[in-house]
Amino acid sequence: MKLLLNSLLILAFLFITPFSIYGQTNFTRKQYAYKFAVECPIQKCTLNGKKIDSIEFIAPANSKFVLIDAKGEYYIIRFFVSESKNQKKTIADYSLYNYYLITKFQFEFKSYPLGSSDYDLVFGSIYTPIKVRSNPFDFSKDFTIGSTFGLRRNLDREKQLGIDLLIGIGLSSVSLDSFSTSGKVYKPIDVLAFTPALGLVAEIGNAQVGFFCGSDMLNAQNGVRYDWIYQGKVWWSFGIGYTLVSFDVKK
Repeated sequence: MKLLLNSLLILAFLFITPFSIYGQTNFTRKQYAYKFAVECPIQKCTLNGKKIDSIEFIAPANSKFVLIDAKGEYYIIRFFVSESKNQKKTIADYSLYNYYLITKFQFEFKSYPLGSSDYDLVFGSIYTPIKVRSNPFDFSKDFTIGSTFGLRRNLDREKQLGIDLLIGIGLSSVSLDSFSTSGKVYKPIDVLAFTPALGLVAEIGNAQVGFFCGSDMLNAQNGVRYDWIYQGKVWWSFGIGYTLVSFDVKK
C-alpha cells in the first residue's frame, strides 16, 4: 500500500513539472523597448555604431527608446517616433532615423523595460515537507505535491525580489494511526488525500520560500471508515518552490 501511494505521488510530480517547464519556455521573450528613469548621456552614431561626432546629448528622463544592436562597450538605440497608426513607412522614411550610442553601464543603471508591470502571473509546483496541525496540536511529516498559480508583486525593476500570493491544489500522503482515528486504526497506514491550499512566497533571485495553509480531505469512503480527526481542518507549513514561472501582467 505504501509503495503504491509513493508511486502515485511521484507520478503526480512528474505530471506537474513538464507544464511548469513548458510555461517557462513559452513566456520567455527578448525585450527591446525601454525607458530612461533619469537623464542619460548619449552620442549620435550610424546604424552600424560609428560615432558621427564628439557632441554629447542628454536623453531626458521618461524618454522611450528601442535597443537596436550591441557594439563592444556600447548599445545602439533609437528613440520612438510618433506616427499615425494607419501611416505606412517608405524606405526614405527610415533614412531619417537618428541612432545613438549609450554605454552598457549607463543602460543597465538608468533604463528599465518598457511595458513591464509591477505584477506578474505565476504558476508552478510546490512541495510542503512538514505540516503543523491544531485541535489537537500535532507535527506531521505528511507532505503535499501539487500545482500552484497566483499573482506576484515585484519589489524591484529587475524582478529579482518579489512576493507571491498563491492558490494551490495537490495530492497529500496522510499517515493514519490510533491517535488520529480515535482507535479505529491500530497499525499506522498511509492514504491519499486531496489538498487545497493558500500560500505566501518570497522570491529572491531563483530561490523561493514561503508559508502555506490548507486542509487535507480523505475521500468520502475513507473519511467515514477511519473517522480521521483532522479531516478538513487547517494545517500550516513552509514550502520550497521547485518551479515558479512568471510572465507580465500588461498595463
